[in-house]
This record gives sequence, C-alpha cells and structure tokens, in this order.
Amino acid sequence: MVSDNPSSLPTTALSPNNQFPDQVENLTFSNVYDTSLDISWQKPFEITGHLIGYELEWYQMNNTQLSLSNRSIIEIEPELTTYKINNLSATTWYIISVRAKTRKGFGAKRSASIESGYPPEMPSPPTNLEIISIEKRSVTIKFSPGYTGKTNILRYIVQIQMRSNNSQWDNIQSFNIEQSKLIIRDLYSNKLYRIRMLAVNIKGTSNASIPTEFFRTKPDVPSSVPQILLAQAINSSAIRVRWMPIATNEWNSISSTGKDIGYILSINDSIGRNIKIEDPLKTEFIFNNLSPANTLFLIRLHTYNRIGMSKISIETIEKTFENG
Repeated sequence: MVSDNPSSLPTTALSPNNQFPDQVENLTFSNVYDTSLDISWQKPFEITGHLIGYELEWYQMNNTQLSLSNRSIIEIEPELTTYKINNLSATTWYIISVRAKTRKGFGAKRSASIESGYPPEMPSPPTNLEIISIEKRSVTIKFSPGYTGKTNILRYIVQIQMRSNNSQWDNIQSFNIEQSKLIIRDLYSNKLYRIRMLAVNIKGTSNASIPTEFFRTKPDVPSSVPQILLAQAINSSAIRVRWMPIATNEWNSISSTGKDIGYILSINDSIGRNIKIEDPLKTEFIFNNLSPANTLFLIRLHTYNRIGMSKISIETIEKTFENG
C-alpha cells in the first residue's frame, strides 16, 4: 500500500532565496514484493545549480508512528532516477523519501509510505454524493470513499458542471481530505450546478463518480452595475442620464413579476431623490426641476433585485446650464 507525503512525515523546507533544488517529481513504486520493490522519480522542475545526485532514505513505520530504527540512506548518481530496494521485511509499512542535491545543499524531500507485498491498484471513485447545504456562493457535500486500491488516497478531484448549453465539466478543486465532507466555494449565485468527484492514488486517477442531481445556489444581490453612466444637461433644471444594461446572468435573481429587478438612480439635489426604475431594459432617465441653475450634481446608479441593492455603484457628475 502507498500514500504520498503523509502529514506526519518530516520534510526539509526550501530556502527562502530558492537556492536549493525543488522536490523530485512523480515518485512511484513498481514490482512491489514482500522483501523488495522498485522506486522511480523524475528530476526537479527547478534545480538552480548543478545537480550532483540524490539521497534515498527508507525506514519502518510501525502503528502509524515513525520509527527511525533500521534507517537506510544511500547516495545515488545524478543520471539515475530508479533504484531497487531489497531486504525489506514482509508486510511492513515503510517511509521512503528522495531528495535532490546540489552544491548548495539538499532540496525538500518527496516522501511516500508503502506496505511491502501489496502493489497499489487503481482506485474507485467516491460514492453516495449528497448535497447537505446550499448557500449563495458555496455548497457542502458529503460522500463515501470508494475502493482505495490497496493504498492511501492522495487527493480527490472535484468537478462541477453548470447547467447550460454544451457546458463542460471543469476541475475546480484538488485536495487532501480526511473526512467525507467538504465545502465547495466560489460558485455563482442563483445558478444550476451538479458535482462529481474522482479519487487519486499513487497508481493513477479513478473514473468519475455518479454526479449529484442539479441544485441551484441561493440568489444574491446583483453582482454588477452598468459599466458606463453618461449624464448630459438639457437646460438649467434638467439632466438626462443614460447607461447600458447589465448582462442577464449578473442580476443573480429570477424576476417573477417583471418588477423584481431594475435600477436605483440618486442625485444630490435639495430633495435628495432616489428613483426606482422597475425595468431592467430601460437605459435612460431625465431628472427635472433641479435647482439652483448652473450647479454641479452627483448622480449615482445601483442595481437591485428582490434580495436587495448591489454593493457597488457607478457615479458621474454633470452641471446644469445657467438661467436663460
């Protein structure tokens, strides 16, 4: 059995100035028998200097506790990226680590645990995905782990699909998890989604799980306002205001009456007017009876829906003409 980077494993931190090599890549095991196994890896992406070799280390791990007895450390030439470890104890857990070395020193270890005699297999995907909580921009799901493939699951991949024409499955999260519940964040409000998951172990990635049913995130206030707000004086007491409508998906709400979404225009005249425009397609309004003449006015535009008013606004200023 195999697990990658167990949380209890000691690691060597990278230097803040990045003078040491990165971790080796793609640490894998093959030909796993009771008393031997083959280990392979790839060079670090970033070496920063001349690679002079690798250090390979292994020792027993008993009852999930690290035991430093029977520790073995060997130096490996830089052109080699495979090694056969012999004389292992049968059906015993080992911690095995590889790290690169330059003249500056060692890079961080890439470590994994494995039980001798148990070659890893491909995992199965999680099952019984269930939505247990839905918010405006997040959802909480629970699931049952699938077959681990005689090894630890390294991480899960979460994929999400928005309900629309020709929508694709997108990878949104890849994470290590101990419990069978997770929160998926950064969703759009008032949208239909469904979710599926994949499991990853050292052997590879499972097929995708059966997806959840489609669910709708809760509505929220509009996420945007018009990008352009133009104001033009008509005479000494009137100003015409124009704007471009926002996109349909930015209203974050479904209008059931035709009056649930729209705009709120305000102007800092002596009355302090706030005008509610109950038409999302309207693009113009005229403020009349402004006073005094030849005055600079501040005009502000918000959007709103049945949840409330947008947190952001757009502003402009315009001066009315002098009297006659």
